[in-house]
Amino acid sequence: MKRIAFWVISMDNFAGSLKKTMGLLGLLIILGVLIISMGVWLRNAEASIFLIVLPWLLILSIAGLLTLTFLMIYAIMMLRIDRRVLPSLIKPVEVSLRVLYPFLTRVGKPLGYDKNLIRNAYAKVNNHLILSEDFRFMASDVMILTPHCLQKSTCGLRVTQNPELCQRCGKCNVDDLLFLVEKYGIKLAIATGGTLARRKIRELKPKAIVAVACERDLISGLQDVRGIPVLAVVNRRPEGPCINTEMDIEEVEKSIRHFLDHGENEE
Repeated sequence: MKRIAFWVISMDNFAGSLKKTMGLLGLLIILGVLIISMGVWLRNAEASIFLIVLPWLLILSIAGLLTLTFLMIYAIMMLRIDRRVLPSLIKPVEVSLRVLYPFLTRVGKPLGYDKNLIRNAYAKVNNHLILSEDFRFMASDVMILTPHCLQKSTCGLRVTQNPELCQRCGKCNVDDLLFLVEKYGIKLAIATGGTLARRKIRELKPKAIVAVACERDLISGLQDVRGIPVLAVVNRRPEGPCINTEMDIEEVEKSIRHFLDHGENEE
């Protein structure tokens, strides 16, 4: 079980972990067969309706869990070999990601895995699903959403209210964000928290988002946002969380270009 969790989180030891995973799924299938047999026996014994229906509900639950697990395995395999997820399976994999995430966080904790490792894996699988699709949004429909902690803590300007107030000193990544806004004509929102971030999304009505944040805030946002493709970029925290954080400007720009029309991607 520990090897399975490690494989899902770090995506290493692929072959050995897949073998372990298939073994677990085999045990679940055997359990399902036993439950079916019990249901048949109860029916023959003229048991109550409740006792007859209950085993089948368990069977359906196990079948659903198996399906979600197989979808997750498939998505991780495609990510590992750098292949696109089949278009017809993107939505089912998204559902499996949302459903299995709470389970993975609970399994990972007793096994000694940090939640950020699981969150990072979630973000990677999410991004791979988004990158498996082709988008042709106008620049005005794409938004960068970042936390205020990208701004230098010693700066007295309130760029969360108006990023244009930035003096472009180059001491933090706000200058880089404004450069991308000017280069591509996209929108920019700098939020102080999840509530403000959701309000910015409602106000600006983007059709695609490039989100920069720590793992916790990214996953919280991915869980909240429905119907809008989001590419998640994990920030760097050289001085700890929530202060003077940094972003990978190249990764952010690459994410923007994925959402834009080919004509706007040309430099």
